[in-house]
Amino acid sequence: MKRFVKSNQTAVVKPNIGWDSSPERAANTNPKLVKRIIEHCFEAGAKDVYVFDHTCDNWNRCYTNSLIEKYAKDAGAKVVPGNDEKYYHEVEIKGAKRLTKTSVHELILESDVFINVPVLKDHSSARLSIAMKNLMGVVWDRGYWHRNDLNQCIADYCLHRKPDLN
Repeated sequence: MKRFVKSNQTAVVKPNIGWDSSPERAANTNPKLVKRIIEHCFEAGAKDVYVFDHTCDNWNRCYTNSLIEKYAKDAGAKVVPGNDEKYYHEVEIKGAKRLTKTSVHELILESDVFINVPVLKDHSSARLSIAMKNLMGVVWDRGYWHRNDLNQCIADYCLHRKPDLN
């Protein structure tokens, strides 16, 4: 982790917390993995570690029932919601084909280190959901992506800010 997180940096850990589901169902990132990543960030010297996702279900229930909030806080992270448009700021995406602008969560824009922690699963539209698909949880208007060539929007977003670690 010291290759990615330096002393006094701020890291954001972005797991998949999209669903009001228990860890046993594997709909979200494993909370024990999230906890260990946070611990590694602090061991590497991180000043602060934040955890968030723009959930699909009720964010309070997703954070609680996935156990990610509990494990993240146990590891010393600050757990932040992604449920309000006030957290998002518009950015332009240079070189994009479809997603030329979008509103991105301020933690992604302000943190020194961005760690993306997806869960491998099937997706009805994208066929497969892994690292790039998990980035939908850092933007406000995911519906735009679904209405405007989902796969291209996923690829376009990566032109803006790639995670430092997946």
